[in-house]
Amino acid sequence: MGAGISKTLEKRQRKEMEASNKLKNERNEPQISFKAHQAPSPADGLPTVRSSAMSCDRDQIGSMPHMLLPSKARPPVFGLRSPDQHAAEVHDEDGTANFPTMSSDRKDMTSPKEHSEDSITKPTAMSSDQGRMDSTVPKPSPVAPNKPVSACDSEGLAASMPDDGRENDTRDLGNTGGSHILTGASNVTINGGTINAISYSYVYGNHTSAAREHSVISPADRKAIVKWLSDINFRAFLADNLRKRAAETGMWIFKDGKFVRWKGRRKGVLWGTGMPGAGKTILASIIIESFINLAKKNRRTCVAFAFCRYTEELTVEQTLSGLIRQVLEDHPSTFAFIIPLYEHHTLRETRPSQTELLGVLNAIASSDLFDDTFCFIDGLDEAKSNTQFDLLDTVSQLPINFMFMSRPLPLLKDHVPEADFVDIIVQDADIERLIEDKLRGMKALAKLLEQDGWWDKVLSTVLRKSDGMFLVASLQLDMLRSCINIDGLRKALDGLPSGVGAMYSATMERIEAQDDSNVVKRALTWLIHTRRPLSMDDLLHAIAVYPDTFKFNPELLLTVDTLLSLCCGLITYEPKSNMVRLVHYTAKDFLEPYLKSENPDPHSMMACTCVEHLLHHSLHVWINPDPDHHNYERAHEPIYQKHPFVEYAHKNWAPHSQRSISLPIPVGNFIRQCRSFLVYNGRWAYKESIAAVHVAAALGFHQLLHAWSNPTHPTAEIFPPPPNFDINAKTAKNGHTPLILAAYHKGLLTVDVLLMAEGIGPWCTDNYGWTALMYASCFGHSDIVQSILRFRETDWITKYTDGGTRGSGGEQAVIGVNIVNKSGNSALALAVLNGHAAEVKMLLGVEGIDVNQLAGSGETVLMLASRQGMKPIVELILQHENIDVDIADPQGITALSYALRRQDLEIAELLRVHGAREPSVTFWRKICIHLSSDYYSDSTDDIYHIGA
Repeated sequence: MGAGISKTLEKRQRKEMEASNKLKNERNEPQISFKAHQAPSPADGLPTVRSSAMSCDRDQIGSMPHMLLPSKARPPVFGLRSPDQHAAEVHDEDGTANFPTMSSDRKDMTSPKEHSEDSITKPTAMSSDQGRMDSTVPKPSPVAPNKPVSACDSEGLAASMPDDGRENDTRDLGNTGGSHILTGASNVTINGGTINAISYSYVYGNHTSAAREHSVISPADRKAIVKWLSDINFRAFLADNLRKRAAETGMWIFKDGKFVRWKGRRKGVLWGTGMPGAGKTILASIIIESFINLAKKNRRTCVAFAFCRYTEELTVEQTLSGLIRQVLEDHPSTFAFIIPLYEHHTLRETRPSQTELLGVLNAIASSDLFDDTFCFIDGLDEAKSNTQFDLLDTVSQLPINFMFMSRPLPLLKDHVPEADFVDIIVQDADIERLIEDKLRGMKALAKLLEQDGWWDKVLSTVLRKSDGMFLVASLQLDMLRSCINIDGLRKALDGLPSGVGAMYSATMERIEAQDDSNVVKRALTWLIHTRRPLSMDDLLHAIAVYPDTFKFNPELLLTVDTLLSLCCGLITYEPKSNMVRLVHYTAKDFLEPYLKSENPDPHSMMACTCVEHLLHHSLHVWINPDPDHHNYERAHEPIYQKHPFVEYAHKNWAPHSQRSISLPIPVGNFIRQCRSFLVYNGRWAYKESIAAVHVAAALGFHQLLHAWSNPTHPTAEIFPPPPNFDINAKTAKNGHTPLILAAYHKGLLTVDVLLMAEGIGPWCTDNYGWTALMYASCFGHSDIVQSILRFRETDWITKYTDGGTRGSGGEQAVIGVNIVNKSGNSALALAVLNGHAAEVKMLLGVEGIDVNQLAGSGETVLMLASRQGMKPIVELILQHENIDVDIADPQGITALSYALRRQDLEIAELLRVHGAREPSVTFWRKICIHLSSDYYSDSTDDIYHIGA
């Protein structure tokens, strides 16, 4: 069969080529000769990503996996996109999107480096100090301007180059006369300037992207691609780090022998290790700045860097994206490497995988664009442990000079055996420069040190008690700041603590002695337990509340300088990014238990602060200005932009509440007051504003639902139900009940509470005909499926012609598990379509389940499983006593026909063992013509052979 399909594909490709050449002939463009497709071979060391299993992180796509299901298999609600925008199938267990392909027609979806030399020509950069070549892009890509453009712009973009089949090289046209770059060209005008030309072929999936189609990109398109790729700006981190640097510090590293040897290599790993607070991040920033300046002088040097921080737990994908973003910004010619990936994923609204991003970096580094590529990653020890290992694995696959900075990580040393290690030790000269630098902002202390011998006394004491840590030395100088005379200075020096722990303890003693210590401790609590990095404006508004009621008052706002002074050096402010954080991750280790001894439930304080801000801005009674056409993800952006902290409060009040020891009363009161609240669960916004009972169900506040549905329970006095409380109330737009919302959001405890509530309707449907069981079955929520199926009291409902239902027996009774939605699919069909074997087994065990019921496509669940090659599910279905293996769909196709058509002989044999009838030769030809309309050619010879 494979040979037949390959021939059919060649025929199809030849026809497409002939049509393309006909069009080119009309345009007087060069024609392309036909060449049968040969699958590219992956390069050593890089795994291949197949088009039949294109991997993508569902959290990155959004929390709406059903929107990638076949249109009849996915719920038409909750999502961010319309149902018809996707045709791929997603397995909910692992979040993998599977794009249907024929087994004999799978093409590698890889980066340039992942292909053999026959499949790809490396990009090259050729330059001339004299001349400019103008060219016209024949057929621009969606991001290229559709007009004649200069092949070279002020930023050195690539010119279109004819591909003569030869290996490109890098030479100065001034030395070669330039004949090789103009071979075969005509009507070329040289007007002076610089030529930067790239010719390469990037095979991505089933598409070949020529560099000439992407050689010129408008600034707006560049900005769009960069923004899509990464919103992480490591340059801002670098600028803030360099601002804290004391002048002329860190110069010793450039004379270190290991550093010098590493710099001269083509590929190597240098790992700088030092104790916490030794100034590793500042030293890394000094090194990065030096290499950036080097790259400015030599465009064939590429530099990229990343900073890992405990406050921002970046994934490997985010780190790689941030690195590629810098390369694109500094070297526009490299946009050609990312555009195929950009076009592929923007079309599908997915995100690049780690393998794809690694492929792009590998292709760039392996190209002839650069002589040297350097990459720096600081704070590896502050990343998650799995991220640490993944980053090191990445290093081993790239032809790049890498440098890491971290505290000693013995478990990781063997992961990079070829790495050289350099010890990061604070130099006495650098401590002296730090003191000089900080004294510029301490005029009174600087004046005291001018007196005989006191400069040397302070220097020797700080050197001795700082234990080689910049962090401790800096905090010690902050302690000396308040000295106003020699006597006070002498006492302060004698009392300076040694070591970072003692330094933090002494600093907190200073804070406790202040009148405003509670404000400082609230600020520190926020910085320790925040769910994302906070801007200074966010933090100032978060602490501008009354401590007993948590109500916000703008008159309580502090200035930036005041807060920094009150915190005595424990927080650091980055003006360029406007971000604020603790001075070091070791501060979090010390302060978290210290502050919890006084306030053991910090998340309660944070949750109450959040909901009071939401009440202050009336978000609990928000009115949608355009219910039919509104972007719910951006609905509150005007409020976010105008009022700091509101965005954080809206997106994080619920997680803080759920991490509290018990549900805070202000939070319960807030939910009770919700009339039209736009729920945000951390990743997406629910597409309509909802009332209290739906807010509680969607976000998992089962304590409230229990209190509201049990008026005699003691908690009902603390949390009285909202007005007009109805346990089966439906949302206005989508018709979702609390049970449906809880089932969709995988809230098992909430589902259990609701099922026990008096009057609950487990088989209530939404406006699209979906029940709670359907949502749980569709997304593989096994525990919830099991919980609903245990609820036996209302197995039977009466289904009326107007679509309504009521819990009773009677005419036209339908068992709950057999209810179908408006697309004609039952819970069982949805579980099968999404490959959830555990849920299929549970549903098949329900007495009265209709295993032969036709789905919306006219197929039985056995046919659906057979068509998709789901052998475990086929086996489960065949075990049911009522199964009919020979039912056919409206086109007359049976489960066996589907199995044979996709050459799944194991499933075919299973069906034959259970008595499935073989299709006739005539019938085979008829169904193959039907199937060819979607997937195959009109050739049925090899198909008939399998059927026979």
